[in-house]
Amino acid sequence: MSVFKKIGKDTAYKIAGLALVGALTFGMFGCGNSNKESPYAFSGKIGDETVIYDDNPRENTCILTVQRLNGDTLTFVDVKRDKNLESFTFKKIGDSETYERNEVGSSVVVAAEKAFRDYLDQIKEIKVKKGLDALKGY
Repeated sequence: MSVFKKIGKDTAYKIAGLALVGALTFGMFGCGNSNKESPYAFSGKIGDETVIYDDNPRENTCILTVQRLNGDTLTFVDVKRDKNLESFTFKKIGDSETYERNEVGSSVVVAAEKAFRDYLDQIKEIKVKKGLDALKGY
């Protein structure tokens, strides 16, 4: 007796359709490291600065935004999620400039990369401390 006769033709088509949708979804989004959220995902204060580390695994991009007390904004963009910056932007009231890895901006991006990694280190310290504080008493 065939499978179609046991469960019915319509039900067999529905099951096959669901299996296809599942396979396509897995194929499109997978479960590899590139789709994992960064352990640095953060939104909070570091000193007087508001810091947001936004991780977008689907676009393979991380953006660190720092809002300073005086209103200046620093934006660090890591397109490959490899902790190496592709660009850096600063915004002041009435002024804005973006630097990329080219003959004009490379030296600025390299300096910004050091600041970017320093912020990541501070985020790591905050997250580790938070976890260890939660374990006090155990």
